[in-house]
Amino acid sequence: MKSQIVLEKHKKPDGTFPVKLRINLQQNKKQCQIFISTGIAVSENNFCNGAVVGINKAKIFNSIITNKKIVIDKLLLDLELQQKLKQFTPQTLKKYLSGDNETNNQPNVLLFKDFVEKYIEKYDNKKTLQTYITMLQKVGDFANLQTLTFENINLAWVKDFDIFMSKNGQSTNTRSIYMRCLRAVYNDAIDREIVPLNTYPFRRFSIKQATTKHRNMSIEDLRELINLKLSPVQSRYRDMFLLSFYFCGLNFKDMLFLTEKEVKNGIIDILRAKTETHINLRIEPEAQTIIDRYKGKNYLINPLDTWNNYENFLKKTNKYLRSFFPYLSVYWARHTWATLAAELDIPDNIIDLAMGHKLKGMSDTYIKRNRTKIYEANRKVINYVLSKS
Repeated sequence: MKSQIVLEKHKKPDGTFPVKLRINLQQNKKQCQIFISTGIAVSENNFCNGAVVGINKAKIFNSIITNKKIVIDKLLLDLELQQKLKQFTPQTLKKYLSGDNETNNQPNVLLFKDFVEKYIEKYDNKKTLQTYITMLQKVGDFANLQTLTFENINLAWVKDFDIFMSKNGQSTNTRSIYMRCLRAVYNDAIDREIVPLNTYPFRRFSIKQATTKHRNMSIEDLRELINLKLSPVQSRYRDMFLLSFYFCGLNFKDMLFLTEKEVKNGIIDILRAKTETHINLRIEPEAQTIIDRYKGKNYLINPLDTWNNYENFLKKTNKYLRSFFPYLSVYWARHTWATLAAELDIPDNIIDLAMGHKLKGMSDTYIKRNRTKIYEANRKVINYVLSKS
């Protein structure tokens, strides 16, 4: 809910009209309005599209009106976040917004915590949601969430928060994740006119990002993994890793959720879940052998027929992979395929297409034209690995 700047149609004795903030309400299923004074009055000719125009004091008047609107909108949002708006009648709400807080002991500031909790309601992705929750927890470790407002979050605060996280063992990239979440929340508050743009603290704060360490197996370790003598249980988790590799390093989630409908004539055709980019892969014989071994009922392969949560299966797989090589996880299949492809002088654009990376300027026509090159690249990588294994 936001207020609107309007010219009230009640002429004053001097011929001017009051500029007010209009708030539309629904009371007992009926629409009603309340008006909050800004203390400004102008003629009809000097008001256009919510702003004062054509007079010397226009800039000053608009600044006063805008600041008043920011305060009112903050109060309204705070009441919405705390689900207390229904406690007011139009009359008591007008008194409260006008500054008569004796009517109701409501807070007159919007807490950062309340805004974040409302902001993250839009996320369905559990991983994204958890990232924002953890960010809020980190902020709570640094500051008092019961008193923290956007006004407190200035450049010095952001710098101190970053230093605090660093001293408490957060890596550069982990701090970068939480800082980007914090920045996204602050940007949303600006977009909603909860805070003014000129207070934005990230204009002079650079969020640092460290280069991600390569997570590729040596070809010797990969060959050793392929040839390990394992129990049926161990083999299952090793095979899931190898299937991802034989699928050009296909993301584990995308792989587990594959269905028979997405396979036609031995070709997988899907959109990558993370980036919604097109992926087109040919199922090589080595991959087909694994698919046949673990054929699923609801999915192409069977892990999610018995596991309710793919993340739990991923964790279990990583646990077994670390028993083979202490450093290993499912994501290494992706990096390893890309590294070996590069070593074989496969062009970068073909590697990117095979892995479902977003490519600027790439059309579906270009992708279709290069499907054969993707298939050839994958076959070349697999042959290279298996040639001496």
